Amino acid sequence: MRVITSSILLSLALLSGCSQQFKHYNLDATKESAASSFQSATILDANKVDVVVSAIYLNDVYPQYPLKNSYFLVAIYSKNPAEVLFLTSFPYDRDNAYVLKRGSDSAISAYRLDDDDPLIELMPIHTHWAKYYYVTYPYRPGTPTLTLTSKDGRSAKMTFKMPSGNVMFTQKGSVGKK
Repeated sequence: MRVITSSILLSLALLSGCSQQFKHYNLDATKESAASSFQSATILDANKVDVVVSAIYLNDVYPQYPLKNSYFLVAIYSKNPAEVLFLTSFPYDRDNAYVLKRGSDSAISAYRLDDDDPLIELMPIHTHWAKYYYVTYPYRPGTPTLTLTSKDGRSAKMTFKMPSGNVMFTQKGSVGKK
């Protein structure tokens, strides 16, 4: 009886100690929204990973963004560090080029984020070997889709959900609640 009681008490102590550690994994609302918007895609070369691209649709994370543009946090990892991500369109004279478009739209603007930029913390999976970008595309109604295309025609798509909640919209220059 003493052994059973000791075993039960020890088990309860271990379980309560483990459950206390879950408090370190609580996400705030912004990070939770970013995690639900997170998408990732891979381009393979002979069944080996060539490029991994991940993105978060920031309009869904930050509902106060006006919908005159679509904003994305993009991470790209390539096994070849010389590979370059372009955000307009081909042709490029580099064999190791990739283009990221939203539908048929090229990016309006894009800039590479510093490794210590706080926006990177929104990525549920972030690594020091990936390159991170803040990218703006023209807003188009419908489900946002980003397509990464290699110069040789291989591609990968990421489809995001439409912004939810209290989304801001623009209409004839005014901003209001939908």
